[in-house]
Amino acid sequence: MCSSKELVPFPLYHGSSSLFLSSFKPGTTPAPWPYKRAALCLLNDVWADLSQRGGQLPAEIRDDLLWDITYEEMPFYVRNIIDQVSRHSNWQHGELYLTPSKLKAVEYARGGARYGGELVTMCKDALDSLTRVDPERAKQLIGRVPDLSTLLSGTDCPPILVEFVDVRLTDLSTETQGGDVLEELCSLTDKKLLEALGSEERVREIVGQQTNFRLTEGCGVVHRVFQVLGKDQDNPSSPFVLKEICSSGQWAH
Repeated sequence: MCSSKELVPFPLYHGSSSLFLSSFKPGTTPAPWPYKRAALCLLNDVWADLSQRGGQLPAEIRDDLLWDITYEEMPFYVRNIIDQVSRHSNWQHGELYLTPSKLKAVEYARGGARYGGELVTMCKDALDSLTRVDPERAKQLIGRVPDLSTLLSGTDCPPILVEFVDVRLTDLSTETQGGDVLEELCSLTDKKLLEALGSEERVREIVGQQTNFRLTEGCGVVHRVFQVLGKDQDNPSSPFVLKEICSSGQWAH
């Protein structure tokens, strides 16, 4: 059914912050995320400072940071992000990932919407903790990354959902780049799953929640963009409705 020359036979979705709306214009290839290096440098600098303070930090700050190993070194998850580890688990934030599950893409979007993604949100959380003990030092570190000032200020605008169609298989890799794209895609068209779940869409929503693909930079074409609306935007899994955005970048009426 599948071959490496085919297009993906169903839509793929990417959840993002409204801060990056201009990067996803329908009919164009998405612009690469320009803040990765600055965000990684900031995360490293803030955590290096926190690690030097170690056990001197108040317990509530350590708890807020989920600092659950030692207080003299960065937690493993921070170290993995800074080192850009991508083996059995993927810690390479800042790349563009697509999922066949619309629900999962919305959850990702909502989870990092305010500060423009998970990586910057982690920077913001660490900076907030440092500010509580040394506001001048926190301000100094922020001053090193002026490109991140808008993101760190945050936004209250709802997140966006980006839809891609007719994506070429050759433009995708698995999330950790160690698996087989074709194999993962074919698992989403399995006849037994279709019989058990009743529709192809349900298969993609249920099984596809565990499937992410990395889109090669400079590839893929945006089909549609939606604003994600809901009463409880702070809860990634709360009910939502989608409102399509015009290709001009203005909200549709």
